[in-house]
Amino acid sequence: MHRRTLLLTALAAPALARAQDYPARPIRVVVPFAAGGIIDVVARILAEPLARRLGQPVVIENLPGAGATIGARAVARATPDGYTLLLSGAAHAVMAALYADLGFDPLTDFAPVALLGDQPFVVAVHPGVPAEDVPQLLAWLRARPGAANFATTGIGAASHLAGSC
Repeated sequence: MHRRTLLLTALAAPALARAQDYPARPIRVVVPFAAGGIIDVVARILAEPLARRLGQPVVIENLPGAGATIGARAVARATPDGYTLLLSGAAHAVMAALYADLGFDPLTDFAPVALLGDQPFVVAVHPGVPAEDVPQLLAWLRARPGAANFATTGIGAASHLAGSC
């Protein structure tokens, strides 16, 4: 009797494996930023080749707001079956330090899948600012508190945190 059970199980295993092929339905990629930003553009560039390779549609869904926490929360609450992915950036690394109660843990509620790129920061100043490097710029800024400003993509964004240092 045990041999027959073992043989039936062995014969059924390939069929069971095929029933669980991934992906079996469209994949949702949540971008926690507005359409048209760099992370959205990267998502859209990758969606079509990824869909061809996987044989299923890859749908980009923008859920912007609250420093990327709205989109991240949606993914954290999604069924952890590999069909809802988050494509985020540096905001994901700092959101726990910026918001008291996210409703999820950005470190333990997500599993990294791939690093798609990195984004260097560049410091540029008006030609009238007498600074040729960062230490000179910092000295100039400290000598003139409140006289200068800088641009950022949003409160808590990597550019904001880098400029606030």
